[in-house]
Amino acid sequence: MRGLRLAVAGVLAAAVALPAAPAAGVEPAVQPAMEPVAPAQPATLTFASFNICKVNCGDEAGLPWSLRRERVARVIATSNADVIGLQEATNNSTQWAKRQVDDVEQLIAPAGYEKVSFPLSGNACRRPRSSSGKLAGPSPCDNTSALFYRSSTIQEATLPTGGASAGIVRLGDIAPGQDARSASRSVMWSYLQPRSGGSPTSLSRV
Repeated sequence: MRGLRLAVAGVLAAAVALPAAPAAGVEPAVQPAMEPVAPAQPATLTFASFNICKVNCGDEAGLPWSLRRERVARVIATSNADVIGLQEATNNSTQWAKRQVDDVEQLIAPAGYEKVSFPLSGNACRRPRSSSGKLAGPSPCDNTSALFYRSSTIQEATLPTGGASAGIVRLGDIAPGQDARSASRSVMWSYLQPRSGGSPTSLSRV
């Protein structure tokens, strides 16, 4: 998330009128002391990233997702982060990891978090389907990333051009020259905007 700004600060400007010079022989009036004006406090946003290790984290315990998902959700929900990026989060049903992104979405919803949304056509990593709608092969991407935001402080931005404001792409399609394994990684991106105002900020999670 290079170039990501963590704080948005407002600029306070003040105009001071200078008193006119007193007329000759007239005592100048005592001018009240000017109180210093405290600068506006910046609105600070917190961003966090969580690698949930797909099926397992390679630790000695080897805890399955069915035992880790509540712990992961609890850490996210209590982090108070405004934006959360997930790494290595599968969203394909497997024997051990049952749709991790969906699980996290459901478990952190009560804490006020929402998943960045976009149309299916905006997902370059979606699994191919046959003309009858059945799955016809694996995803062209390795790993799955996701972005969540706290709806009380962040909102998805609507671009004035009417263009897409979120989606998923292959890393190799936007950063040529990667090795085969890195090129197949999925990258989720989105334009998000603070509810307190300010310009949309582009975010991505690999």
